[in-house]
Amino acid sequence: MVAAMELAPLDPLHDRQLVAELWERLGNTQNLVEPFGVGVYPVILGRPDAHEWWSRFESVNDPLAVTANLFRAAAAAPEATAEAMLAGPALPVLPETLAVTLMGNPLVFDADLAGSWARACCEFTGSWGQAEPGVLLWELLNRLIRVRSASGRYGRLLGRPRRPRPGTAVIMNPSALPAPYSRPDDAASALAWSLEHGDDLAYRTVHVAQDDGQSRALQDAGWDSLGGAPRPSMVWLSPSCASAAALEDPATVIKTARPTSPTRPAS
Repeated sequence: MVAAMELAPLDPLHDRQLVAELWERLGNTQNLVEPFGVGVYPVILGRPDAHEWWSRFESVNDPLAVTANLFRAAAAAPEATAEAMLAGPALPVLPETLAVTLMGNPLVFDADLAGSWARACCEFTGSWGQAEPGVLLWELLNRLIRVRSASGRYGRLLGRPRRPRPGTAVIMNPSALPAPYSRPDDAASALAWSLEHGDDLAYRTVHVAQDDGQSRALQDAGWDSLGGAPRPSMVWLSPSCASAAALEDPATVIKTARPTSPTRPAS
């Protein structure tokens, strides 16, 4: 039997209201990086259309390879993937070997898992039930196709940008990474990175604290909590968030046309 793991259902970022508040505080950042991008990508999917996300640069680390599996399944077996959305749980159970399996064979995919994960994404955004599963599937693909995806250790996405722009949003959420893909020092090293770059105007860092000790460390460093008094798994914003927002120049934002309706891949 293949060992499996369930996406953390208590991830504080899997809350649409909290994510909406988060984007109000972050502002319309031109770059977004999610080094621990697992779950249903709540920060990406919860981004307002008013930000014209199709003109932005968004990158996510996907160590579980759910994005690659989704695109493969939708291209090769769209009907089966859409049908799997009807039976998909709120949060899918993922085989630990999925990423290794997909990297070993470019033709392999799991339509049931893809449909289940797509259903979870639609439930988060609130779109589930508003259209047929096939339509929702192509809308999700259209949203994610512009997101650059990596698969590996979270640090690979944290190199300083070649041309730093004030306000590159970095979402540090090590709590979202299931145990088989995390290391014992991930929480501590992620916190150290966040504290080191808290005042760096090249970034607007969001850190999800793992415990009260991390919350106190962030608070002592001048970080601002999102949503009220400190609590377990608190979401914190770096001091650079307000400063970078004040420096944002709308004239520097690159604009492109919004994508048209999703186009189904040719059979």
